[in-house]
Amino acid sequence: MHFWHSVRFRTVFGFFLIVAPLVIFMIYTNLYATRIVREQISLHYNNLMSVQVKANDEILGSTRNFLVQLGTINDSDILALKTLPAESPDFTLAKLRLYNRILLDMSYYKMVDTFFIYSTKDNSPVFATQNGYKSPELDAYFREFFNRIREKEQYVHEWWDVVSIPGDFQYLSQVIDMDFGTYSGALVQLDVLNQVLASFDVGPDGAAYMVDSEGHILTSGPLPPAQDESFRQAVLSLKQPVDTLRWKGKKYLVLQHPSKYADVHYVLTTTEAHILKNLPFFQKMLYYWIPLISVLVVTGYVLFLQRSSASSAACADSARGSSKCGCPNTPKAASFRSWPRRSTRWLNRSKI
Repeated sequence: MHFWHSVRFRTVFGFFLIVAPLVIFMIYTNLYATRIVREQISLHYNNLMSVQVKANDEILGSTRNFLVQLGTINDSDILALKTLPAESPDFTLAKLRLYNRILLDMSYYKMVDTFFIYSTKDNSPVFATQNGYKSPELDAYFREFFNRIREKEQYVHEWWDVVSIPGDFQYLSQVIDMDFGTYSGALVQLDVLNQVLASFDVGPDGAAYMVDSEGHILTSGPLPPAQDESFRQAVLSLKQPVDTLRWKGKKYLVLQHPSKYADVHYVLTTTEAHILKNLPFFQKMLYYWIPLISVLVVTGYVLFLQRSSASSAACADSARGSSKCGCPNTPKAASFRSWPRRSTRWLNRSKI
């Protein structure tokens, strides 16, 4: 008899025929679930990030429009700064009224850190901040900034500039030239723009931050050690707003969106192990443990069949004359076979 016609082979083959499709189906469903979870979480994060970046751009756009309108409307206080000499009492009263006005406007522009109005006539800007306090570092920066404006070294344009103040935070700065040596401007703290994204759950190896076009970090939040400058350069080299990046043995989900009004990029990174949670554990179960358990079960079953075959062969040998195993011996079998004849003889005698 051929081996593949034996009961042992058919049993093992039937076991594999039943178990193998189940294992393959479980692996497929796990991979499908992993892909769906990855796509859904990527889409969820991307939608949230797009909404937040759009909201921040609207804040920057509306702030600039406010500054432009401040210089174009026929405002008596702005006209006083443009036309009156700095020694005039009306000039000082106009500055005071403008200070009260921009201080009131701060309540409508919650994301704006500082509004200011500057005239080159007196070199004394009007400030209004959210916390009512102007740090010495910020004051020193403005003095240097206005000196550059007065000396025509600071160019005014529509783009928001990234401003790094030593000992303070990093800001986006916008300055509007209202003519006649009068300027209005605003500062927006980058950490404030990033605070919503920083609250996202990205895991211990993820981060949400802002960078410039050269990959320099612009926010003050902590970063994982792996996300150094070379990592950020690799992030900026990605072509898609949602992409994956394998870095130092880990696979990252990377989302990035540029701002329309400034040279900044919003970046959110998280590892796939974090967004997939327990799915990698189940993948290990399917890839390693289930095939291993299946092999062990089949091996044990084959050993059981071999043991049963050996026991049957031993019993067959003892039936021929050996009495060491627990099988019935020949004499008992013979006496058992003679029982019907003796019973028939006893019945015949009883009839007589």
